[in-house]
Amino acid sequence: MYGCEGWTLDKETIRRIEAAEMWFLRRILKISWAERTSNEEVLRRAGVKKEAVHMVRKRQLSFVGHIYRKDDLERLALTGRYWGSETGDVKELRSYTA
Repeated sequence: MYGCEGWTLDKETIRRIEAAEMWFLRRILKISWAERTSNEEVLRRAGVKKEAVHMVRKRQLSFVGHIYRKDDLERLALTGRYWGSETGDVKELRSYTA
């Protein structure tokens, strides 16, 4: 799951990740789609839990921590805050709307 750090995890994306995970497990266990085996049964046979979405979220949190430790430009892009050069105060970026 290279690049998953930047994904937006909406309901559709989560559904697709879980569907892909189940498809991979069915392929590994050589379960045909014609057998009509439930996802719970596939997980039981494999002896695993659903982990793909959890792994993506864990990698995203790790990436955010990595960005927070970086220099000002990357942190500014993520948080919208910067340190004032003269006073050392934290300043908020203004957002302009038309």
